Amino acid sequence: MEDKAVMEAIKFIKRATADKYPEVRMGAAVFAGMMAPMLIRNIRSTTASNMRGKDAGSGGGGEGGAAASAPLVWLEEVTQVAMRNIDDESAGVATAWATCLARCLCVSSEYGQGIRAAQSEDEASRRSADVDHEAVMTTNNNNNNLDLASKFKALRGASTTSATMASFSVPSAIAFLVTQFVKCGGEATSNKCGGTYSIGGRASRIGYADALTEYLRLQSSRGEFQLVDALSPVIEMVGASFEKQVQQGERASGGSRDDAADFYAPSSPRSSPEKKPPPSISSAFLSARASRTRSSADSSIGRLLASNVVRKGITENVSESIQLTILRDLANMCRSSVGHTSPDGGTDSRRSVGDEKGKHMNRHQLQVALIEMSHIVVAVGEAGASSLEDLHPILQDCLSHSDHGVRHEAAAVYAAIAQAFPSEGRKFVIEGLSGFSANLDAIHSLSFRIASSSPTPAPRKRFGRSRSNTSENTSVITPADELLRHQATLHGNALAVSMLMHEFPHCHGGVATAIVCKTFEVATKLLQCQFDEKLTNANPTAACTCVRAGYCLLSGALTMGIDAIIPHVSTIFSFWQGSSMAVLPGVSKLSTSHDLMCMEAMLSSVVCFLKFCPTLLLAVPDALTRLTAILEKIFPLISSGGRFESEKNTAVGKSRLSSARASVMEAYSWLPPGSFPMSADRIFSFAVAQIQELTENDVLCSILDALVSREDKLIDAHSVERAVNPGQIGGSVTLDNNISLRSSDVVHHNEREAILHLLAWRKKLRTRMQGDDSCLSPILGAYLREGDEKCSPTPLHEVGRWREPLDPIGTSKVRLLDCCIHVFAATFGLQDGQTQAEALQMLESMYNVATQPEKTTNRFNVSSSLIAESQGKLKSSEEDVPSTNLTAAVLACLQALPLYEATHDTLIGVGPPWMVRATDLLLRLLPTPSDIIRRGAAEGLALLATLGVSEDANTLQSTILHSLDEVMTGTIPGNSKMQELEMLSYARAGSLLTLACIQRAAMRMARTENERAESRSVASPRSKGTESNSPPVMIMMTRLLPSLATQNFESDSLLSRAYALHSFGILISNSLSKGELSSSQIQIVWKAVEAVETSFLSAWSAVSSDISKGREREKFAAEPTSKFVQLCLYLFMFINY
Repeated sequence: MEDKAVMEAIKFIKRATADKYPEVRMGAAVFAGMMAPMLIRNIRSTTASNMRGKDAGSGGGGEGGAAASAPLVWLEEVTQVAMRNIDDESAGVATAWATCLARCLCVSSEYGQGIRAAQSEDEASRRSADVDHEAVMTTNNNNNNLDLASKFKALRGASTTSATMASFSVPSAIAFLVTQFVKCGGEATSNKCGGTYSIGGRASRIGYADALTEYLRLQSSRGEFQLVDALSPVIEMVGASFEKQVQQGERASGGSRDDAADFYAPSSPRSSPEKKPPPSISSAFLSARASRTRSSADSSIGRLLASNVVRKGITENVSESIQLTILRDLANMCRSSVGHTSPDGGTDSRRSVGDEKGKHMNRHQLQVALIEMSHIVVAVGEAGASSLEDLHPILQDCLSHSDHGVRHEAAAVYAAIAQAFPSEGRKFVIEGLSGFSANLDAIHSLSFRIASSSPTPAPRKRFGRSRSNTSENTSVITPADELLRHQATLHGNALAVSMLMHEFPHCHGGVATAIVCKTFEVATKLLQCQFDEKLTNANPTAACTCVRAGYCLLSGALTMGIDAIIPHVSTIFSFWQGSSMAVLPGVSKLSTSHDLMCMEAMLSSVVCFLKFCPTLLLAVPDALTRLTAILEKIFPLISSGGRFESEKNTAVGKSRLSSARASVMEAYSWLPPGSFPMSADRIFSFAVAQIQELTENDVLCSILDALVSREDKLIDAHSVERAVNPGQIGGSVTLDNNISLRSSDVVHHNEREAILHLLAWRKKLRTRMQGDDSCLSPILGAYLREGDEKCSPTPLHEVGRWREPLDPIGTSKVRLLDCCIHVFAATFGLQDGQTQAEALQMLESMYNVATQPEKTTNRFNVSSSLIAESQGKLKSSEEDVPSTNLTAAVLACLQALPLYEATHDTLIGVGPPWMVRATDLLLRLLPTPSDIIRRGAAEGLALLATLGVSEDANTLQSTILHSLDEVMTGTIPGNSKMQELEMLSYARAGSLLTLACIQRAAMRMARTENERAESRSVASPRSKGTESNSPPVMIMMTRLLPSLATQNFESDSLLSRAYALHSFGILISNSLSKGELSSSQIQIVWKAVEAVETSFLSAWSAVSSDISKGREREKFAAEPTSKFVQLCLYLFMFINY
């Protein structure tokens, strides 16, 4: 390109980075990445043009010196622009700038490679050239030497080419990105990178990790660099400098904590108090819509990003043989970084960490290495058989590591091995179960020995932190250190054995009866430690470690199914009965903290029993009664004012209490309806109080997405630039991961183990493999009618409207809120009318407080920044905690109510008072910027319009339809007339969707009624009046037509048009049959085709100031939804009619 063209392009890029629309910034990033290979200046041509300028008397123009002749000066400018915008508030734009940065550095390293190759060739030719030949070629060589010399002189003299000069080779470019990753700092310390819309915080490291991943992919496509050589530099992303930053952050935040208080499973004295995720299954344990906290997540985010770079940038881009080489290299690194374990679980004094030569890794690097080892083992399958002999001793030693994360990842590697080699997994389980006795004896003897000896003060560091004396760091092993090692071994082996039990039912050979019997034998010995007075007095923490390990084994065994558990049901109930009695006031011999640790593990096993073995509630006599009695005994302890209420004063205790409460709520959710009449009122009141308290603490539920219809998910489509939640764009795994990392809370290891055995990730994997789409096409299945998805585990669960509880979220407070909403809905129908009205009044007051003017300044200002100034995490402008929680609670209640029993035979024209209050609340939620809240409110209104006795349904339906007309005109009940065009667009969109949801809910209810009638061999109770009581479909279609056919640009809205098209498609799919159509039905089909054709060009037209008139943002945001809805509706009509 010409110099002037390049300079103008760079000016355009810099100006576009400050544009308020992310679409413009995205275009600038893509354009800059495409320009990168063309930004190398030709020194010879530039010098010639400057000389001509001097001869003409121009004085050299506006450029001079080294900067004028620097070949990479333009590339450096674009590189700096990319680095300043790599933390853009839009995740899509930031990802594009990361790609641009990778391309710029790739061009720089490729140019450096060419320079070095030319220099080597020139030197070789001069050494081998003959004197006579050299005399003949003097002129040409002088020209080449001058050209090469001028290039090096320009490169060394230019002071502005720091990034490109630092990336003059592939290793140096990798080192540069790793250095920037570490230097940019953590979540609380990272500054903004310098762009107009930069946010700093987590986004900086996420951007540099994406750039490094893309750079490695580009090098893989070139094929001139061995990616295996990049493994060691990439591991340094979480190396010594990263560890130093984490420790400084801990000291700055007062992060030192008593290890004994948080020590059910020993952690390193250096372990971070921040939450740690399970990186190997992070997508299952990262709460995508989690609440916003200020807790540091630097170490967790760093490990996740480093493991993603290793996997996406290196391992996935090499052949199987290279993957095996990487596996061996990682194993050697681990071997040189962990101490050896003796047969009884202690430290092997005969061998030390330094016996093997290799790279020594810290705890973060060990976790990254183990994560990648598990992925490689699964990827290569049976080809990795040659590495098993080397992996087993290394993993065994990692299970005894002082850090909890290292033990967890080592257990995950064992689970990965069992998928390809089930026999190896069973072999380890037998060996591990056999070693528990010696380890337990060592814990007893060391605990008594330490308790009997005179206490000596532990060496202290500055700020009162204990000095690290672990076996990995010193050759002097004290009895206390040895005890910690034995406890770590006990926990690591229990974790590995339980995770292997998850795999056995899905592997060849199935479940071995001998393993199950041995598991219960070991679990019995471990759980007896809770009643061992000598051990609890000498070392209560060690006793709790043993108890939690025992329940970990029990939970793993419960996941293997009914056949493996039936012979041991009485033993299981004896475990629960003894543990529940041991924590009662006046009986307990331990402190509340230690009792809470034991009870939390016990409750997790109870939930596993109800989820994986529910039929035993009927097969075993008195099983339901005994289990209900245990829960009723524990519930007062964890409720407000109970024995464990004081644990809320500490962060760890609060997390454990929330986890225990969530387990109790989940257990009640899995019980059949009506099986706990004595506790229903108390549980309902507790759920209401928790919903209110957690909402006031700004905790966002994650249950709403599962409550709304999947058929409406296509209207939640976003462009890459405007996506703020995972799943809003299809196919971009990188962008979804970035959004999750930006907006999610990370899960503490205690919270992770509480839900580990519930196998939420396995259910998601099964759903993704099987798929819910028609012919493997999400578009063809977009308008398929949804089934009821009624899967009752026992006949007792078929009573009423029982719903299967959702998979739990890793964050304990979000998990508790989800469970409370589910229990609140399940017990709502059991309350009297006054209690129901009071509950809805509480929800309304919660919403009213949140919508006060002082709290909602700029609440719906969607043009403002997506990021709060004090946070480094992505905050969606559509995120509304009170509205989301309120919508989820009301919608869950309506879905749980039985058919035709909502009014309790009360002859009220519009239903009971709570229905009227719920209707008003949902109507106020319709004009919200959030798509998910709008969808939930529409479905709630649809259920209210079709629920209750027929007289009430017709009256309430008419009231709702009349209110929707008012909302579409901009009038919300209780509020003044809306003037803002965006709010009016949201209101119209929500109202149009509600019309379609009413028809869909009525048809679903009719199908349910017919199915019940057929099962009972009786006529449908309302079969004769179906036509008279059904929603007026033609009237609803008539209300939709103005939104489809309007050509008035003043009142037209692309969002409302898209919602109208989608609603029209739902009405057609739920009213027209696929057989012979009548003349009126044919006219409706033609009208739908005409609506698609009319809206087609408007969706693809460019945004212009003349037509859009200040509504550019609304058109930018609604364009993907409009296109998707049109294509889906057209395909649906083409296939079916």
